[in-house]
Amino acid sequence: MSRLLKGMLLLACALGLTGCLDITDTYTFNPDGSGKVVHEAVLAQMNLSMGGSSEAPSEADLKKIVLEEIKKARGVEAWRDISYEQRGADQFCFKGTAYFRDINEVKFYNTGAAVNVYDKVSLRKEDGRMIITIASSEDDEPDDSEIPHVTEENVDEEVAKMQGEYQKTRMMAGGIFSGIKRYRTFYLPGTVVSSSNLERTEDGALASRFEGIKLLEFMDRMMNDKEVLREELLKGNDPLQGGPSNEEALNEYVFGEAAPVEVIITPGTQPQFDYTAEVAQAAAEFPSVAETLGAPKKAVARGPEGSQFKVGGVRIVHDSDMENNVRPFNYDEGFTLSIIGRLPQEVLSVTEGQLLKAETDHGQDLLPSDEWKQKISFPRLSEDKRKVIFEVDLRRPAESAKGIKEISGVLTYLVADKTRRVDLGVAAFVAGSKGNEFGAEIESVTDSEWNPGRQELKLKLKINKDAVKAIDIFDAAGNKLDVSQGYFASGDNVTFNYTREDNQPFPGSGHIEIEVYEDQQRYELPFKLTDLSLLGRKLN
Repeated sequence: MSRLLKGMLLLACALGLTGCLDITDTYTFNPDGSGKVVHEAVLAQMNLSMGGSSEAPSEADLKKIVLEEIKKARGVEAWRDISYEQRGADQFCFKGTAYFRDINEVKFYNTGAAVNVYDKVSLRKEDGRMIITIASSEDDEPDDSEIPHVTEENVDEEVAKMQGEYQKTRMMAGGIFSGIKRYRTFYLPGTVVSSSNLERTEDGALASRFEGIKLLEFMDRMMNDKEVLREELLKGNDPLQGGPSNEEALNEYVFGEAAPVEVIITPGTQPQFDYTAEVAQAAAEFPSVAETLGAPKKAVARGPEGSQFKVGGVRIVHDSDMENNVRPFNYDEGFTLSIIGRLPQEVLSVTEGQLLKAETDHGQDLLPSDEWKQKISFPRLSEDKRKVIFEVDLRRPAESAKGIKEISGVLTYLVADKTRRVDLGVAAFVAGSKGNEFGAEIESVTDSEWNPGRQELKLKLKINKDAVKAIDIFDAAGNKLDVSQGYFASGDNVTFNYTREDNQPFPGSGHIEIEVYEDQQRYELPFKLTDLSLLGRKLN
């Protein structure tokens, strides 16, 4: 069972106080274990706002979200029948059919909102039978240091402390878990031998219905029962960290039976569908679907050889208490490495990255359980654009770890050899004045808040910031103005802030030119560091 209290807090961040994660999955299995699932996820609008904006996502933003769902799903060999729609003012629905060879490898992204409760469908084969189970993803067991030392003398004090911690999260959790639903239906390739906590549908399938409010009700009962908490703590179990020691009691409350959520079947010999043919058809259809969604037409190419990576700095936090505002380095518990890479060529930008593996010398997996944290966010380029620096946030290594066996991943970067200079078509330097290129619009011309006595002009453009090489502002006589530049960017939207350096007001008219990079090429750059000490230095 995943850590429930931490899960509630993470969900609060991921879903917002009025969160929604309503998932319906319909599985069809073949006797060999291959299958397909119609995956439908209804997500809260709050999950989808781009760059922190409170505005509803644009059509272009929604297409990016759909592409991300496809790209970040694990264990899926092919997608088909993809659709999406805005539902009302605050919900978005993604739907698609995913094909898989091994259900044990399948994990959907769902905008990164990880809810590790009854989230895992697994399949195993024993004695000629197929056993399909629904359970919660396993997280690393908490270190002994995280479990309070409880005796008969202090157990009542620990119970009171635990109940207080739970109450701090209860109101927030109520809003979150009431919006979580997971409905699953299974079309099985054989004869059912036995099943538990699954219902038979009219067409012969088996179905499971989980609603988060039931889990919350169970937690309320447990956390208000001092005798149950005393028993759990004296057995060495912390219910807020690992849930109840008797998971079947939870299953009974949520589904009706004190048993696993599973079905055992004797598989037949005939597949329910032609997996190879349908996957081939899906693969043939997908390029046009991807193009409609705005995916790059050209495949990402591997960059040239010559890159080198090393650890530039290390941060480790052993104990962090957000509730009591005791946070070393103002960070949560974990292990962070700052990595410096020398690039094989001068680049335009490093757009994204993904951490793929992080393992200690004892085999401990250091990858964060939250997929969002496996992304490499905000990589920064050196002034000469030949080096990159980025951070990776990892789990804290166990006390037994002496070093890091491997850290690896991939970066994506852009290069461009050509530029094009364009007049934006903005003639008047007043708020609301629009141009005819890149959605140019003057947002405001006001006195600068941060530079008294100077004016500031804000220019909005619909273009990725990395595609802009330079912007120049000219007065009506064609004289280039001396300005300093700042910006705020989100996706393909950027607002530039310009302040005059000569303390003069902006003229009433003139023109603005932009120089943009053309023929951008996208490259992948794998990186791998091995045999490191916990200080990030190479081991001999």
